[in-house]
Amino acid sequence: MRDAKTATAPAIQKLIDAGAVIVGKNKLSEFAFAGQSIVDHVDYLMPFNPRGDGYQSASDSSGGSAVAAASYAWLDASIGSDTGGSIRGPAIANGIHGNRPSHGAVSLEGAIPLSTSMDTCGTLARDPSIWNDINKALYSDYAKTYPEFPAQILINEVSSPDPGFGAWQNASMALLAQIALHMNATIHELSIDKLWNSTANSTYILADDTNQVYGALCQYEQWNEFGRAYISEYKQSHRGHLPHVVPGTLHGWQYADANITADDLAYAQDFRQMVANWSQAHFLVPDEYACSEAIHILMQPPSLNYKVDVSHATENPSIKKLVTSNVTFAAESVQLATSLCALNETVVLPKTFGMTCRQLLDSATSKDDSDDGSYTSPHRLASIAGLPHVAVTLGSMALGSDAGQYSTFSTSWNASQELPWGMTIMAAKGCDFMIQDLISSLYLAGIIAPIEATTGS
Repeated sequence: MRDAKTATAPAIQKLIDAGAVIVGKNKLSEFAFAGQSIVDHVDYLMPFNPRGDGYQSASDSSGGSAVAAASYAWLDASIGSDTGGSIRGPAIANGIHGNRPSHGAVSLEGAIPLSTSMDTCGTLARDPSIWNDINKALYSDYAKTYPEFPAQILINEVSSPDPGFGAWQNASMALLAQIALHMNATIHELSIDKLWNSTANSTYILADDTNQVYGALCQYEQWNEFGRAYISEYKQSHRGHLPHVVPGTLHGWQYADANITADDLAYAQDFRQMVANWSQAHFLVPDEYACSEAIHILMQPPSLNYKVDVSHATENPSIKKLVTSNVTFAAESVQLATSLCALNETVVLPKTFGMTCRQLLDSATSKDDSDDGSYTSPHRLASIAGLPHVAVTLGSMALGSDAGQYSTFSTSWNASQELPWGMTIMAAKGCDFMIQDLISSLYLAGIIAPIEATTGS
């Protein structure tokens, strides 16, 4: 890392050759591995999201790239990496557009790896037209255009919204109808997990195993392709001392060194290929004229994400231990209360349970055993299967206190705030330009609105 570089990374050189002017570098979470809101970033302050009250997390790991594109009107675009959502998450959070391309769409030579099996190079921008031109240059040796758009739009099964959440869902469904009309496509509700269970002929639980394999690949590949040599070289030049590394990253490296074997890696690679093959055969099937028989769209609501809130930052082992112990205690408390109620329904439960013995027993027996509650994240699926997955911002919206956990109420302003919302579009592998052309077409038709830069309020 410390040695002077004598060549420009191929991906960056492609953009320079196409006319791009590089003006600077952006901050990212440490080694693209450290998390978006934990307090352990001591070497430099992570950037703040310019949207809303200006105190939201930029998300990670390409948070700096997203903040730059969202903040500066004179900056056309930025570049970043995406392994498990490092462009898609920041794009939605900062109210801009960003893409994870098909895996292998452009060389990653010169980049520090998180997981070479899933790493990609993408771009972030406000203007879909400029974004389209940049990506057409960046992936010119990989993707191609198609004469048609897919005839199907797949969406998650629609559930009844919480009180106050209906405004966002209504806006989402109205937009989906516009997109379907523009594409001359039909909308179909789909559970990815149910589709997997009915077609994969596998005992794997897609939601669980994609998460486990993703974590194992990131830990093993970054440790063995970067971390091990980095630690060794640092110790040689610093009297045997370890560098200060964010606890979550260091824990991942140590876990990989002690527990993840070459056989585990082989299993992970086999699973990754199996999911990619299944996706091509049953989920997002290639098409001769539209590249993909369908696209998958996930609508994403406005969401609070304050940097100061570390309660969910389980990348930090100490916080993870605290959260896990609390969850375990809560589960044990419910189990004990259920056992007591089964013996005597007249037992008065503490107010913290929020229900009577009868209600607790009813809730325990009314669960649907046919559904294990697993949910496969489209973000994670795209990473594992190597699929193109694009984040598109759709403006901003405020959700009031009646939206409960979905409220966008600002604890900084002590008032309502509007936060970005958007959608992600996924298609068959290699369909990067089809998605890009679709977004450009939606923009020209006025279905996707132009986005302005903001420096916060």
